[in-house]
Amino acid sequence: MPPRRDSGFVFPPEITQLIQQQNALMQVLVQNQGNNNNNPPPPPPPVDHLARFLRLNPPVFSSSTEPIVADDWLRKVGRELTTAGCTDAERV
Repeated sequence: MPPRRDSGFVFPPEITQLIQQQNALMQVLVQNQGNNNNNPPPPPPPVDHLARFLRLNPPVFSSSTEPIVADDWLRKVGRELTTAGCTDAERV
C-alpha cells in the first residue's frame, strides 16, 4: 500500500523543475543507448603488411652460384614474412 500523502502538500517549483530536467535527461540517455546498440562496430583499420615487412630490414639477395645461399635467403625472407603477418596470397 502506498504511503499516504497530505493532499495540501505541493512540491516547491525548483524541485518540480529539477525532476522534469532529470526525466528529460534520462529519456535522452535511453535513446542514445538504444541508438548505439543498432550501429555495427567499425571495421578494423587496414594493416600495411608491406610496411611491416620492410621495417624488419629483410635480407637482400643479389646473386650466387651456390644454391644453398639462395635457399637460405628464401628461408630468411619466409620467416620475415611470417613475422610481418603476411598471408599466403600476399607472399607472392
